[in-house]
Amino acid sequence: MKIPAKFRMLVFPFLMTFSIGISLSGILLFVREGFVDDFFQKWMSNFISTWLIVLPVALVVIPIVNRITDAIVEKQ
Repeated sequence: MKIPAKFRMLVFPFLMTFSIGISLSGILLFVREGFVDDFFQKWMSNFISTWLIVLPVALVVIPIVNRITDAIVEKQ
């Protein structure tokens, strides 16, 4: 079963921010602290706090960026 197309503008930012947030929070934690004993717990804590900020921002910014892109890129 697929999600209806009308929810695309919610699903896309959800998946995009999830994938970027989880990868960057893990990489930055590793660079900052290395692979410590409680790495996974710190990673998930960092990811969740970051994602709670990034997801709402993306929901607002993505439509704006789409409109700007449409204005400056030729239509096919």
